Amino acid sequence: MKRVLLTGASGFIGQHAIAPLIARGYDIHAVSSSPRETASASMRCHRTNLLDAPALARLMQQIQPTHLLHFAWYAEPGEFWHSSENFRWLEASIGLLRYFREHGGQRIVMAGTCAEYDWDFGFCSETITPCQPATPYGVCKNALQETLKAYSAEHRFEQCMGTYLFPLRTW
Repeated sequence: MKRVLLTGASGFIGQHAIAPLIARGYDIHAVSSSPRETASASMRCHRTNLLDAPALARLMQQIQPTHLLHFAWYAEPGEFWHSSENFRWLEASIGLLRYFREHGGQRIVMAGTCAEYDWDFGFCSETITPCQPATPYGVCKNALQETLKAYSAEHRFEQCMGTYLFPLRTW
């Protein structure tokens, strides 16, 4: 069975991933910093601070997911663009990536942002618009994208990072 660790399960993107995962029969482990009711027998909820490396390591040891959807990030309205919290989330996300691989992870999707791209280019396309982040948020998200590409190539597991919602049917 495919066991999915979904971070940011109660957030902007994560909350919309739950129903399609349930419909496809995944064993879901939803992680959030806020309490959440269990939506299905196939979904277990975990309240964990992803910035706490020992807690994150314990969670990965306990769950041992085959798949990871990492949508958690610091997103305080009006603050996240320039907050130093972005650097903490980058560090935590790299740790999550490492723990995922160490516990047998196979496929990973991480959410990017339009803030990674050059907003003076005229339009935003993941394949055409050059990356030129202008805020700590964009810089950290872009650094995570580059790290994910290199790390997954080195350790041979599948990855995707984009600014769109991925098609779950391809999983």
